[in-house]
Amino acid sequence: MKKNLLLYFIWGFLLFFILRFPHATPTLGKVGNLVLVILFFPTSISVIRLLPKVSSQTRITYLLMLFMVLIRYISRYFNHYAFTELIIYRDFLAEIVLINLFSFVMIKNYWRKLEVINIILILYALINFVSIIVFPNGIVMDNLGFPTWFLGGKNMIIRTLIPAIIVNCMCSYHSQNRLTIRNYFLILLCVVSVILSGLSSTSILVMGIIIAGIVSSNYMSTLKPFNVFNILIVFILVSMAIIMFDFQRFFSHYFEAYFGKDSSLSGRDVIWQFALVRIFESPIIGYGYHTVEEWRDILTYSISLTGTAAHPHNYLLFMILQGGLVFFCSLIILCYILSKKYRISDNNVYYYLTLMYFCYFVEGTTESITSAPLMFPMFGLFISLYENKKREFHISKTF
Repeated sequence: MKKNLLLYFIWGFLLFFILRFPHATPTLGKVGNLVLVILFFPTSISVIRLLPKVSSQTRITYLLMLFMVLIRYISRYFNHYAFTELIIYRDFLAEIVLINLFSFVMIKNYWRKLEVINIILILYALINFVSIIVFPNGIVMDNLGFPTWFLGGKNMIIRTLIPAIIVNCMCSYHSQNRLTIRNYFLILLCVVSVILSGLSSTSILVMGIIIAGIVSSNYMSTLKPFNVFNILIVFILVSMAIIMFDFQRFFSHYFEAYFGKDSSLSGRDVIWQFALVRIFESPIIGYGYHTVEEWRDILTYSISLTGTAAHPHNYLLFMILQGGLVFFCSLIILCYILSKKYRISDNNVYYYLTLMYFCYFVEGTTESITSAPLMFPMFGLFISLYENKKREFHISKTF
């Protein structure tokens, strides 16, 4: 028992440095890079050992996720960009490690390992809250002069708080079949953090959706249409309506009244127009994975305004810019498989995973969801949860 606890402690300590990349200092960054290399080998060995034992649909889904990572780096190569930056290799390795972790390492002792991740994400939320209280003007300023804290700037913080709340709720429902005071405390902590960090309109909206989703979970969890495939399709249609048809102008009064923004959403419409121009120049495989500085070169625009952007401020545009229609179609296929093949009987747990992606896609209508390394790899939680349930059923049937 003590040996198992020690192993989980070591595992959790290592994960602390990569789940969100809290590289607030060069020292933390170096430790995180070393931890990535250390974890690559055991997670890969775990995949190799379990791959023959899982279902064929899981093997296909896992390979599809790996392909979706690779296509962005292949696209970078075909667009004649160098691979000299260390961050390129670090981020590639991190995605592989996290996909291995969430898809396969989690299969055995799923809930114990998820509880470790839960503790780490709670720690992230607490450390970030303390950093905001102690440094109200930010620990450091980013390149544009905006304050950043442990989990990033005001738009980035929510991208770690979303999975922190969701994983916390999943663990409570599994262990006690209800939410507890610790869940509500964490939600309150996250709401206060979002408010104190500068009242990001999108983050406030997402927090409202999480709270509404939790309050209505007993009803919503029974609705089969609420799955990642359907919410992805809705996200795509809403994004197209906003980007191509300026649909938001019909609600300009509400934007100004509640969010203090006009229908251009702080000038995002100009960036969207130029992002579309760039997409049509390389529609099949996009431009690949890039650093912030490289994206500024790619997205230097001159339409009705002149300027540059580090990303297109929309997740649909961003994923097509990175991986083209190949990545876009692959994501649709992935979400379809997860919705049709990986739904489990435990409605509340499945619902919370789906709610997490609903929140991400809502944010994705006006943000590119950069600095969110958990978003894509955590699709693997659908896979490992399904395989864990199947494993438990097989054991109970044997006995």
